Amino acid sequence: MSHSYDVVFHSLMVGTLTFCVILKLGLWLYCRRFQHSPIACALAEDHINDVCSNGVAIIAVSVASNIHSMAWLDAVGGIAISLYIIVRWFQIGTIEVEKLIGKCADDSNVEEIRVLCENHSHDVIVDIIRVYHIGRNVLVEVEVVMNKHKTLEYVHDVSLELQKKIESFPYVERAFVHVDYMKRDYDEHKIPSLK
Repeated sequence: MSHSYDVVFHSLMVGTLTFCVILKLGLWLYCRRFQHSPIACALAEDHINDVCSNGVAIIAVSVASNIHSMAWLDAVGGIAISLYIIVRWFQIGTIEVEKLIGKCADDSNVEEIRVLCENHSHDVIVDIIRVYHIGRNVLVEVEVVMNKHKTLEYVHDVSLELQKKIESFPYVERAFVHVDYMKRDYDEHKIPSLK
């Protein structure tokens, strides 16, 4: 038993999809400008997915409706769109999960923080810098060494000023500055366990 499968081409449908592609492309370009906003990034990804899916739909329907032997292209186009969106959102999800579980920050961010700390005050010697994700932004832990003969007030003010400078970076959620009077050959923290 053989069934013919014809794809019907409607000008209104293609016109609507074309309008949507143009509109979504404009929205994608607009949302891409706000890289600091997770919501804008998600919207940008959604808009470009719509551009791709509607674009493939226009091409698949146009070809399948004009070349009857290629009617299968409509279904293949739908499958291709679905697979593309699944793969793309999986990639984005993987990146975001890494950030949620404490992935180390980019080397460029760590270096930017290191330069700031090293140039903050001639009384500050940088010992250790830890920068890791806590969601979209990062948490910064800085261990510095200062002269033990400086007053508590001075040490507090210098370290607080450094903390505020670090927290002024748009990608920093929170910063902690720990001051010691000497460098240590061992880590003062316990070994983390994932229990």
